[in-house]
Amino acid sequence: MIYNSIYNLNGYWSPTTSSIDWCEENYTMTKYIAEFWNTLSNGIYIAFALIGIWFVKKYHYEKRYFWAYFGLLCIGIGSWLFHMTLKYQMELADELPMIYTCCISIYCIFETSNIKTYRPYILINLWIIALLFTVIYTEIISWPWFQHGAIIFLIGVIIYRSLYYIHDLSNTNALKKNLSIQKHLNILRVLLVVCAFTYALAFLLWNIDNTQCNYLISLRNKYPSLKFLFQFHAWWHILTGIGTYYYFIFSQYLRNIICDYEYTQMEWLFHLVPYVSRSYKHTL
Repeated sequence: MIYNSIYNLNGYWSPTTSSIDWCEENYTMTKYIAEFWNTLSNGIYIAFALIGIWFVKKYHYEKRYFWAYFGLLCIGIGSWLFHMTLKYQMELADELPMIYTCCISIYCIFETSNIKTYRPYILINLWIIALLFTVIYTEIISWPWFQHGAIIFLIGVIIYRSLYYIHDLSNTNALKKNLSIQKHLNILRVLLVVCAFTYALAFLLWNIDNTQCNYLISLRNKYPSLKFLFQFHAWWHILTGIGTYYYFIFSQYLRNIICDYEYTQMEWLFHLVPYVSRSYKHTL
């Protein structure tokens, strides 16, 4: 699928072997980066992943959260390499970690209490899903829309389970009169709303980038000093990076208030980036 049909140059990594060539014009900024803005915008994934890993280590959170942020880091690095080279191998380095990170997120949202309700069955099922998808996508159905559909399905599972927990906590009689838990629920709702809004806007821009590429390129040529504003796939990276980070914070916060909510609080790094802190060091 070649969305950009107007203006492509050859560069260091030519020829293109990926199954997708996105809307951004190739090699216009430097011969070493095929899609310049689509590449640099992946820095948001890498930055949020490193911040998340730092606080996981600082507050001794479970390894599940380390692997969630590590998955985000792999997405960032893989997507960086994909958009920089437009090589098929690098495309897989971008697309496969998305599936794996979604599986980790599903485990986190299903296993929020200390009661091992779904373990080890959910771990086995998620491993099977990840392995089956890898084999099918790399050997049988190497079609990008197959990966897109799988991502949408997995995100749907994540959304359903997250809303279930919010509804369940909101309607638990023992907690309705607890002002502390109500405050925590309000924070969880805000985190989920931010996540939903950023993902919805990202998905809208992603689709516009795919369907209105020629028009976007004409806008970039007309307003060259503002061309980044019309790089909608780059904005997809930025918005989904924010949304994913906020969802991981949501998942951590939910896990904490279910297990020991009185010790949990939301704090801000540089008044911009939220993180979950605890007043004592303890591994759940």
